[in-house]
Amino acid sequence: MFFRKETEPPPVDKALSDLAERLKKAQPPANVAETVQKELAKLEQTDSSVAEYSVGLNYLDFVLGLPWNHWTADNLDLARAREVLEQSHHGLGPVKERI
Repeated sequence: MFFRKETEPPPVDKALSDLAERLKKAQPPANVAETVQKELAKLEQTDSSVAEYSVGLNYLDFVLGLPWNHWTADNLDLARAREVLEQSHHGLGPVKERI
């Protein structure tokens, strides 16, 4: 598109193919997967020397780096939370009280 002749086929970018593989492995929700696929399609048509290309790569790297379908058990022990705050965070009285 940008600085590329219309007759030239777009070069295959390893970064884009890696992101496509990460999308398959991450298994995000359908709406997120659709958005990532659209962004990948845009990047395939964009020259790698354009600033938007690196912005798009960083965005996709961030989205695919999120822990989709992975979670931890919540620890709602308020007494333990108070103890940790007192040990690790000196001062901040009003903040601790609010928490």
